[in-house]
Amino acid sequence: MGDDGGQSLRETLARRETVLAALHSAPRNKPALVDALPVSRSTVDRAIDELTAADLVERVDGDYRPTTAGEVALDCRRPYVERTDTLAAARPVLNAVDDTDADVGVDPVLLQHASVTVADPSVPENALGGVVDRLTASDRLRGFAAVVKPSYVSMLHGPVTGGDLSVEVIVERATREGLADLAYGREQFADLLDSDDFEMLEVERDLPYALWLMDDENETGGYAGVAVHETGGVAGLLATEYGPAVDWCRERYDAVRAAATPLPVDAVDL
Repeated sequence: MGDDGGQSLRETLARRETVLAALHSAPRNKPALVDALPVSRSTVDRAIDELTAADLVERVDGDYRPTTAGEVALDCRRPYVERTDTLAAARPVLNAVDDTDADVGVDPVLLQHASVTVADPSVPENALGGVVDRLTASDRLRGFAAVVKPSYVSMLHGPVTGGDLSVEVIVERATREGLADLAYGREQFADLLDSDDFEMLEVERDLPYALWLMDDENETGGYAGVAVHETGGVAGLLATEYGPAVDWCRERYDAVRAAATPLPVDAVDL
């Protein structure tokens, strides 16, 4: 193959991944490939020719099998396909993010093994149902948010005041100042502020999305993600338990936390 920086290789993988994957599961001759795949013999012939020319497949004892480079190519291709599949589903969510700050911009690792929920505009807060379900089984929740709604206060009130959940949340200054205007839930919010298991911090920067991180004090495992708001309602969220993605959420939280200031109870006028 020509020295084109990998372009031809990427094109071959995109066209012939199905055949290469079939050979990865078991070496096969061409008739066996036709039986195993919903393609014609002519398609198999072309695929084998292209994969062989790309040094991704070799013939041994009458059967075709991936070369070492072919196996590595599959290992490279699969995460890319998964991330782009997630990206396709998450476009409405990501396009609602209006900031690309280096500290809080969305990293592609968040797309790996992530679940995507696009909110129903008629009931946008229902998109948070999976997150709410996790709260009662969690020991610790940390996060930051540009929006605080009465429903979020209600969501935290029970697990904090009647359970074992500790919460640390960072808000923008404007969000903190607007808490006095909550339409309802002020008593519940006052209970949270009085609890030793709830701490609120303030940061003087824009927060383009909400981020949450549920883990233990040893920072092992975890469930994390980002929720994006648009015109005051939830546009959608990406949630993950994938270790590197949870680590990324932890790093993003720590970066915002380093610039935040703890708020005394009387800093919020209810």
